[in-house]
Amino acid sequence: MKKQDDRHHKELITFATVENGYIYWIWKREHNNISYSENWERLLGYRENEISNSPEEWIKHVADEDLKHIHEGISSLLLEDEFSLSYKVKHSQGSHIDILTRIKVISRDEQGKPLCILGTHEDITEVTKIKKELATNQENFELVYAKLENCAFYDSLTGLPNRINIETKLNMIISDAISNSTKGAVLFIDLDNFKNLNDTLGHSFGDEVITKVGEVIKHICHGDVSSARVGGDEFVVVIPKFTHITEVIDFTKKILKSLEEIRTINNNDINLSTSIGISIFPEQGESSTHLLKYADIAMHKVKESGKNNFKFYTDEMTKEIENKMEIQKHLIKAIEKNELVLHYQPLIDANTESVDSVEALIRWYHPTKGMISPLVFIPIAEEFGIIRDLGTWVLNTACMQNKEWSDKGFAPIKVSINVSPLQLEQGDFVVVVKNALK
Repeated sequence: MKKQDDRHHKELITFATVENGYIYWIWKREHNNISYSENWERLLGYRENEISNSPEEWIKHVADEDLKHIHEGISSLLLEDEFSLSYKVKHSQGSHIDILTRIKVISRDEQGKPLCILGTHEDITEVTKIKKELATNQENFELVYAKLENCAFYDSLTGLPNRINIETKLNMIISDAISNSTKGAVLFIDLDNFKNLNDTLGHSFGDEVITKVGEVIKHICHGDVSSARVGGDEFVVVIPKFTHITEVIDFTKKILKSLEEIRTINNNDINLSTSIGISIFPEQGESSTHLLKYADIAMHKVKESGKNNFKFYTDEMTKEIENKMEIQKHLIKAIEKNELVLHYQPLIDANTESVDSVEALIRWYHPTKGMISPLVFIPIAEEFGIIRDLGTWVLNTACMQNKEWSDKGFAPIKVSINVSPLQLEQGDFVVVVKNALK
């Protein structure tokens, strides 16, 4: 079971990395809802949280003529582990868009029914339109084919190569580096706080920022240096050859400085900064998949340590992620098996020398790892989206303990608990508190 869980988590990481730039989702039978990547509602023309994330909600938007196709696909999950299908869905504005859905069954029960499914939704409306043009206009075959190729290998917003394009090129560059005993570098660039900028000034303005950033990166990356846009606000730069590591450092600093100098777009003042992760080939990997993943990991380490900087990838970073995944897996089980405990720290009234209130402090005594500090597992709970379950457990446990004291004849006492800001952001927090107090 442990090996299976580890394999599932690795598949999740690989999936999220490879499918970066798509809307990806996870369905688990035990909850029967879908966990989507950010801003998935925009695909259908809705604002965040305007529609539910249930499977029924998505199927409700499928065009009538494609419903049979969808149900046949769902039925095939009993026999197949992977498949893809294309169909039309209804947009909020009344039009239809073409969707390509890829699905992979991750785990099944003893009867073979799916327990966990991963998938992606991709808007292929433009590609479908071009394919129709290709089929109906043979006279313009070469022009239409060029459009289709451009759509497949280049980003429509910036004109830069896309992920597929840069991965293909990077693999060839790595092969040359191995043959010639040279070294190169992969830079993974992510704009800091871009979501806040998008939410504040709107997605159209966000697109203008992305376009400008693409122009700046393209201008810097001349000669044999390649660049690409691989996700929403993510870019990749490939330096095919360097002699001294200082060359990579100087080039990275130039990117940071050039993007920081973007101060105004369409009369809107902005303060732009970026986080950059760097991996070195071929010593850290001989495939584009590994090198992009490692550079991405290093970029996230920059985010954790304050942003607006760069870091080189190290093996310790992957070990840290694996350790986080291990703790996250055990923490979920600890919540389910009630292995956590609350310690109550009394607050003494200096005048009466009596206990005025207590503060509930969570502690985790792992069966094999011993005591794991809240400073370790609470950030992991927040990062992996299980802080709600953890916070609910703390709230319910503290309330039950207070009632037990009251039932034993102790005077009423105030119990305070620590609440994560992420819990407050969830719409049902008040309901959770009311339920705990019942």
